[in-house]
Amino acid sequence: MTTLKDLIEGVALPDIETRMQVLYPDYSIDGYKSVLETLHNLTPMANDMVIHLTYIEDPDFDNYIKVDGIDGEGNERGLDFVSWEKWLGMQIDSGTIGAYTPVEIVVHCLWEMTFYGFDQKTIETELDLIEGLAREAKEQIRTKTGDWTELTCD
Repeated sequence: MTTLKDLIEGVALPDIETRMQVLYPDYSIDGYKSVLETLHNLTPMANDMVIHLTYIEDPDFDNYIKVDGIDGEGNERGLDFVSWEKWLGMQIDSGTIGAYTPVEIVVHCLWEMTFYGFDQKTIETELDLIEGLAREAKEQIRTKTGDWTELTCD
């Protein structure tokens, strides 16, 4: 199977720029160029996650492409905070390869990879912040209920 690294190395930067401007016109290509340069210099880390793209029709918002990972047990996983080395080592599922061009797959993956920042340190900092907020919330719930698992949402 084809990995994300294979696709990135197989598409030209001008093609990525053109497609990025069509699919994500509100975003500057400059940050993505820097990320692409970084990705070309990273060594992929093999893993059992497979990248899967899905077209989502959303009547309340704009339609969009959802980028997920499918783990070895068939479960969908978010990839926002996955290291770029792991991203590069992920294979692309056959349905995605059949439904999208290589440049489209690269562009959607780049957008997802950089949702929280254009370098891994920034993304890691964001994850630390979210995890800290989750710990604080659990502690507040535990303090009020004695056990955070008792909380129910209506």
